[in-house]
Amino acid sequence: NKKICRSRKGMVIDMKKDKLVIMDWGGVIESHSEESYLAHNVVKHVLEQFTTEPLPHNFNEVFEQSLMVDGVPINEIAGTKKLQPYLDKLFAACHIEVHPELYIDFMDIYTQITSDTPYDRELARYLAGLQERCYTGILSNLTVLDGPRQNRQLGWENYDYRWLSYETGCMKPDLEAYRLVEKDSNMSGSQILFIEDVEENLAIPREKFGWQTYAAQYKGTKGTIDVIERFLAQ
Repeated sequence: NKKICRSRKGMVIDMKKDKLVIMDWGGVIESHSEESYLAHNVVKHVLEQFTTEPLPHNFNEVFEQSLMVDGVPINEIAGTKKLQPYLDKLFAACHIEVHPELYIDFMDIYTQITSDTPYDRELARYLAGLQERCYTGILSNLTVLDGPRQNRQLGWENYDYRWLSYETGCMKPDLEAYRLVEKDSNMSGSQILFIEDVEENLAIPREKFGWQTYAAQYKGTKGTIDVIERFLAQ
């Protein structure tokens, strides 16, 4: 069953907490600017370590095509060992000769390049302190490549729930991603505040599920905190 939600330490539901604050990650807590982190650019830099030939001029298109194998997007795979078909597709398109160590080297270099990606430490600290006041969760379209970095930045133990697409098999803005949140948390409608940077991912939970939503941007720390405080004061 791909529908997995991690509940912190198997905690017993505290009926006194009747609100849930859910955070997106990329573009809100971690920067998605081209100067700091963008999947296309990072992967391109990694691949350049393995070839002296120029990469395809349409690399972004090649990269996008490699994210789908046999109808399954990379965001839905839950283990790094399952990355091989996706990497094979990418390596072939870039004319990079495959050898067994290449997969390990790819992961090592990717982790190294992205390890110092900027993120909003002030917001991360604030969110970690919310557990005594409400339930908290992470709802993110994330690949297995970036899970470890998210954990280092946020500390998954600081959240009651996490709904990561590569663990759940559900990607925003699919309806099932939001249904899963309500099913796992036993909360719905205005009990939930969802903070995200992509309007398309906010429209469905707001219009079809009645969630409270806020369109945030990276380093918009004060605005995000103010919205959460108003939500908790309701």
